[in-house]
Amino acid sequence: MNGKGPFRFVVDTGADRSVIAEDVAQSLNLPRGDRVMVEGVIRSVPTDTAEVTQLAVGPVTRTNLSVPVLPRSQLLADGYLGLDVIDGYRVTLDFKSNELLLGMPSQMPRYLVPPSGGNQPNELTVPVAGRHGHLRAFGCSIDRIRAVTFVDTGAEISVGNSRLFDALVANDSSYFKQDIIQLTGVTGGVVTGHVTTLKHVRMNSLNFENGDIAIVDLQIFDLWNLSDRPALLIGMNWLRQFSRVSIDYGRKELRFDLATRAAAASA
Repeated sequence: MNGKGPFRFVVDTGADRSVIAEDVAQSLNLPRGDRVMVEGVIRSVPTDTAEVTQLAVGPVTRTNLSVPVLPRSQLLADGYLGLDVIDGYRVTLDFKSNELLLGMPSQMPRYLVPPSGGNQPNELTVPVAGRHGHLRAFGCSIDRIRAVTFVDTGAEISVGNSRLFDALVANDSSYFKQDIIQLTGVTGGVVTGHVTTLKHVRMNSLNFENGDIAIVDLQIFDLWNLSDRPALLIGMNWLRQFSRVSIDYGRKELRFDLATRAAAASA
């Protein structure tokens, strides 16, 4: 950043805008810009911005960014990379190697992919749609409920909205018998929700079994225009089931490496 670094950033596929820690902005003597409202998953807060001349991450270089500044105590990192930086590229979470990779999107149009899907062994592809990085998988089945799902790498736990919960309870009242959980966000604030276990989630050819989620009407559902329908945010607690997860914003697809699951099943 501005020729200095390296810095430790978290990639947040649920955030429209990147943010940096207050002490990083001070150490780089970044000029301050306008005051803005930062919209988090739980609440929105006003904060100053810092003017970044250049931000380079792997093959990605962004220039002349106006980046909101938040306390390190909330970020617990040097900053968060949002869709303003990563949209149009490919984000890969390699859990086996403990690496996060940011690369160029696949150049092959989806309609030219071979009938096999062009996948590597143990790999499944889920097509998604959306604009400005808001990639969503439509027509998913969550315990027989039709819903919309999306991946948020900045969320530690997967979260469903109240529309999803109401539809689940209408089919099976046992979803009421669950624990309480408190969630926090990088913009601060605490919200309380219920924990429930989903029996079966299907996204195209990908299946999740017996996965825990929190039921909370987070602000992100409003920001992504999903508050009026059953929706599920897939967080890191589910993504870590795989050896590798790739989000290709150019091709608009998700890729899941099933090697970890296969090893667990044979153990």
